[in-house]
Amino acid sequence: LAEWFNLQYLHNPIPDYGDGNDWENFLGLGEKENLFTDIVTKDVVIVSCSPLLGIRRLRVKSYLVLKSIIKIERIFRKIIYNRLDSLKFLGEWRSPYWHGVPINYIEEVFGDINDNHQELIYSFLHGMRVTLTQINVWGKEGSINPSIYHNVLKKLKAKYHQQQHPDKISYYNQELINIAVPIRREDATLEDGRFLQLQFYENIVQQLIEVFPEQSYELHIYSLASEEDAQEIINSFSKKYDRVQFHTNEPSMTVMHNLIISDVLIVDHSSFHQIPGFLSEGIKLYHPHGYIKELDDDTWIPVDDQGMFNQDDFVDAVNNWGINLSV
Repeated sequence: LAEWFNLQYLHNPIPDYGDGNDWENFLGLGEKENLFTDIVTKDVVIVSCSPLLGIRRLRVKSYLVLKSIIKIERIFRKIIYNRLDSLKFLGEWRSPYWHGVPINYIEEVFGDINDNHQELIYSFLHGMRVTLTQINVWGKEGSINPSIYHNVLKKLKAKYHQQQHPDKISYYNQELINIAVPIRREDATLEDGRFLQLQFYENIVQQLIEVFPEQSYELHIYSLASEEDAQEIINSFSKKYDRVQFHTNEPSMTVMHNLIISDVLIVDHSSFHQIPGFLSEGIKLYHPHGYIKELDDDTWIPVDDQGMFNQDDFVDAVNNWGINLSV
């Protein structure tokens, strides 16, 4: 949004997920950015945007009122998630958390931005957000400047790759085409839509090795999984492929870094795998779902429910990326 409306971005650090990892430092997100908490306590007008209380312009004691809104939203959200799961409106109320707000919501928030001559802070609470995929689609439709999507991606990639971190270690053979296959297991279920059958991944891999010359690639299978699930993955891929390495239950930051720097990345229904997709300079094969859809055609290749994709489109992407398939 800051890129879209030419505003100063105020950074709010990502939360501590309790996994012992400093993701803020790893991703380089707060580098050379002004912090929201350093500015918000000043006597400025705050435009608060939240799911329950909507768009509100806070003029008097704005920071204290904002803190109250945050508290109310947190309490209501906890009640919704824990006790009122059967309410019909719940799906609609939840949708901004993942799918992003519609463009008319943004137009309402920033409709009078050119008429304002005072310092304002726009605060988006509890998942009221715009996703990168939305920005890409709106740019294609001509609703906004299409360069916004690419400019934001360029900045995010620069932050990541310029930030040094001890877990950013590559074990890839640079002489080979490294294909990363992260498989969501652990807490994934068929009911929540994050569990995909092994056949889905195997179909993608089989088509990939039909494209690449023999002995030019290496498969890297990743999964955070139980011992039983991990063994099932190992047994399934070991029977069919020789050039494969398994990375089960590796440290999460090491995994994410190697997903990001892979030449070809399979992106499934896990947010942990989608983040590397946006930070990667390589080619991504993804299954459109939820808010992950209609991505840029240069490096994102869609696959269907069975894991099938258009090999001609993939070959074009590979050639444009600079890989020589005639070796």
